Amino acid sequence: MKPKLRALFIGNSYIYFNNVPHLLSVLADSSFEARHLETKMIVGPGFTLERHWADGGALSAIERERWDYVILQEQSTLGDPPEVINGIPKINAPTKFHEYARRFDAAINKRGARTAFFLTWAREDSPESQALLNEGYLQIAKELRALVAPVGIAWRDALKLNASLPLYQADHAHPAVAGSYLAACVLYSMLYDGSPEGLLSQIPADSVGIPDDCLIDHNPLISMAAVDISETDARFLQRIALHAVEGLASGN
Repeated sequence: MKPKLRALFIGNSYIYFNNVPHLLSVLADSSFEARHLETKMIVGPGFTLERHWADGGALSAIERERWDYVILQEQSTLGDPPEVINGIPKINAPTKFHEYARRFDAAINKRGARTAFFLTWAREDSPESQALLNEGYLQIAKELRALVAPVGIAWRDALKLNASLPLYQADHAHPAVAGSYLAACVLYSMLYDGSPEGLLSQIPADSVGIPDDCLIDHNPLISMAAVDISETDARFLQRIALHAVEGLASGN
């Protein structure tokens, strides 16, 4: 039996809506070729990496358990509070993001794990901000020689080809089930260095229990929603995910 992989996610509602880590582990288990993936998340609403560092729970999880990967997700505007222009939050300079990414990376490396970044998507009403998010994540990932899950790039590419895809919640920011499914496919491709094509597209709602030490503030949307995506849309999202990961690896 292949040894299992263990991945810790540190972030906020972009991860815990629809329970992306658990969705990823379900998808991995649907592939006979993939090693079993055990996931855990330390999450809080609107949390930045700076706030996670100050809270201490994420660092404690890194230090007390064995992980293969620790996946870092910064707040959606790369810091808090963002400047708001015409009702739209703007992307901050990544100075604080990079500072605390370096701190977490040092702790992760000390424990023998690999750092990865969950590159987030732009708000639906501000697609042009994706370029700044890409720059902020890719710059620090290059410096730290970390992995990147180009989730936001995959969202951008998917919406360019099919603008009607329901990736967003009604708030134009958080992920709907299809958006979380695409994120999980990107993460699968990054972690397993392979294609997510052929993975499950129909998954019943899961009331899996979330350990108390994962939650900085409870949110009912942390339970995994049912995935009910047509085969056609699922294959499209899987191909988009693979293309985004391969494109990033090749420098395109």
